[in-house]
Amino acid sequence: MRAIPIQLLLLLFVTFSVSAAEKKKAFSVTEQEKMMEHVSGAFDMSRNPRPYIVYMILDQQGSRHPSFWCGKNVEGKVGFKGQLDVLDEKIHVTQNGAFTVQITNSARKYGMFDTIPGGVWAQKFAALNFRIIFETFSEVALQGLTQFKGDRSIAGNLVTLDTVCRGKVLVGERSAPFAGKALLKFSDQKEMFLLHATFPFPGQQLGLAGAAGEGISATIYTASTPAVSRPEIR
Repeated sequence: MRAIPIQLLLLLFVTFSVSAAEKKKAFSVTEQEKMMEHVSGAFDMSRNPRPYIVYMILDQQGSRHPSFWCGKNVEGKVGFKGQLDVLDEKIHVTQNGAFTVQITNSARKYGMFDTIPGGVWAQKFAALNFRIIFETFSEVALQGLTQFKGDRSIAGNLVTLDTVCRGKVLVGERSAPFAGKALLKFSDQKEMFLLHATFPFPGQQLGLAGAAGEGISATIYTASTPAVSRPEIR
């Protein structure tokens, strides 16, 4: 298996970066209504805006060295429809469907497979069929607008939502549930979204023995292609 070029990792990181100088403010009802109009779309997640759109980092407590992975969206159709209830001024996001990402490559750190999180998997990657299924996004809160940095094909701003994400991780014949936090970011120029999720990684349940499976956290980035249609969600 080929190593991931460091330029690729930097490109993926830069693509999802946002302005660190963003200032939070209170948005008016009209501003919130306008932002929630962009939280919409029916997305075919078997399509990829580029070959390696999924980027994952595994960190482990007590270890100075994370592990780096990348892959692609492989299947699933997911729809989102956001709106603001003007009576109670609360936002509501309806979701249907789930989607799956597959981890296909790891950054090779020779001589460190026993020390980096999930390192033993990097030596037998072809047999793993390493997948993460994002099933639900709930407890949604509007964070606001962030300026998009990176990919010039996506101009404008991102409507950013804080959510709780849930799903499962599959490695070989093993499966384990996860729950964590996710930022969903919807473009105000194109019907597409970006995902930035973090969650405790269930290493022991997935076959990492002893201390090798403890104290791991996963950070995952991916993005959709433009929506195939408007969602039909009531």
